[in-house]
Amino acid sequence: MITALSAVFIGVVALIIGAYQAKVASDQRAASVWPYLEITRHSSQGKNFSFQIVNKGVGPALIQSMDVLVDNKPMKGWTSAYRAMINEDINIKSIYSTTNKAVIAVQETRKMSDVKDKDVITKLQKATDNIKIKVCYCSIFKDCWLSGRGIETTEVSSCDNLLNDVFEQ
Repeated sequence: MITALSAVFIGVVALIIGAYQAKVASDQRAASVWPYLEITRHSSQGKNFSFQIVNKGVGPALIQSMDVLVDNKPMKGWTSAYRAMINEDINIKSIYSTTNKAVIAVQETRKMSDVKDKDVITKLQKATDNIKIKVCYCSIFKDCWLSGRGIETTEVSSCDNLLNDVFEQ
């Protein structure tokens, strides 16, 4: 009887240890591909004005949706965002790279927009910092986060319908 109870006890302990090891392995797998996006503004007096996104994590970031808001109003592109920032309807020559729905590799820094026009740069530098950039992205294992400029990174269950997602660049 004692032998049988000992065998059952050892079996239960082995089952608990096996389940715990499986959870630890799953957590390690997720941590080994964890992306971490950061959005920054870069400005050099009269030379350029840009917003950049960098993946400081250890896995690729799959961008699912992106919002750029000026005064809490969603923008469709960088030109409309910059015009709203300086409150002028002027021609803004700039270089854009597609970020929404993109994959950002580990340690990749991507300029999302880059303005080279000296007059526009001066106006943007003087403008109030009324722009928010929000990005919802996932790891290759579908773990997702909401991050951005001016907001703290938080884990979310999914990126579906989380943002307005009207930004087209």
